[in-house]
Amino acid sequence: MILVFSVRKMRALACAAFCVGAPLLLSPKSFLQVNSPSHGAQVYKGRGPRVVPAPDAVNGRPAAIANCSSMGALIATMGFVSAITAMSVGRRHSRARGHGSSLVSCNATPQRVPVMDLDGNEVGEEIVNFHTLSDQTANYVVHHVITVWRYQRRRTPNFVKRRSDTKKGKKPWAQKGTGRARHGSMYSPLFGKSATNKAPHGLDNIRRKKNDLHRHYKAISTVLQSKWRGMTVIEGLEDGFPEPRQKKMEQCIKSWTGLEPGKKHTLMITRSGWGNENPLFRSGNLIPKFEMRRPCDIDPMSDGLFRCLMGRRLLISREAFHDLNAKYGKGIGWALKSKREILVEQMQKLALEYPMDRFAEIESALEVPRSQPLRLDWAKQMRQELALKEAA
Repeated sequence: MILVFSVRKMRALACAAFCVGAPLLLSPKSFLQVNSPSHGAQVYKGRGPRVVPAPDAVNGRPAAIANCSSMGALIATMGFVSAITAMSVGRRHSRARGHGSSLVSCNATPQRVPVMDLDGNEVGEEIVNFHTLSDQTANYVVHHVITVWRYQRRRTPNFVKRRSDTKKGKKPWAQKGTGRARHGSMYSPLFGKSATNKAPHGLDNIRRKKNDLHRHYKAISTVLQSKWRGMTVIEGLEDGFPEPRQKKMEQCIKSWTGLEPGKKHTLMITRSGWGNENPLFRSGNLIPKFEMRRPCDIDPMSDGLFRCLMGRRLLISREAFHDLNAKYGKGIGWALKSKREILVEQMQKLALEYPMDRFAEIESALEVPRSQPLRLDWAKQMRQELALKEAA
């Protein structure tokens, strides 16, 4: 706000300086009604003695007018330069605010992430290029999706009985003649027997909120791309733990991330790292702030978006990385395509794999007899000829 106010103030001062200096530069006589040797004398209507300024020795004009012109030129120049500076600063500031507003998709370009082995040695690189939302809408869409998802998963609110849910009972006293206020039941909110309509009433207070499936996929892909700085691809992770070993897993996490296990939230994505009988899952199940998921769990049907947002470090096996790339890759991810687009692509691949000559098919179809009995005889004859060719 301070920067915006200073830019606006600079613009106002620049415009004021330019407005004051430009008239002084262009027409100084309109502000100073004095006599000039090069122009006709003006009528003096004042009461006091008239004071005529001494003419300039260079151009014959009064010195005040000459000084006024130079002063106007100086003020106008300063105002023009200040206006240009203020406009450039304001434009740069607005551009910075517009492009820096998104914290999720500010790195939507393809990024390189390291590939490490089980000992923590870097053995290569992988390119992360997932589909991302625009920087103007990424923050809003991700926040909306995770808010609706958490609202859908929350527990049923409390149920407080209302007046219609309790027994009415008999009328406490007569309608008239007792001098008291008229009441029909002792279970009225006035007597504290029931709650008002403002208290939670179970499922009646749940709002119908839905997440668009396609938007949820885009939010997960955007968050995955934004985590590239803390992402590491592990080579040989799927088969690196034939037996459950928690100490070995903690040492590997420290060598991969450079942090002590449990200091920051870490998410590991593997193909087989799930289930109580899996040794890889049992190796890291008891480590604090450590979660394990499969590529199929990074999905709207599971808690994939929440776990990706919580994870400060992402450890992905090479096989799972290729699965995520096929699912959320920019331009190739099947999760971001409609059923019609997937069908068309598969049909195009089949057409390239099995080329077809339409005219040859029509000619072969014309050789088949039209009636069914003749087709049976023709098929029997063709089988006999094929059997003779195979026997020969």
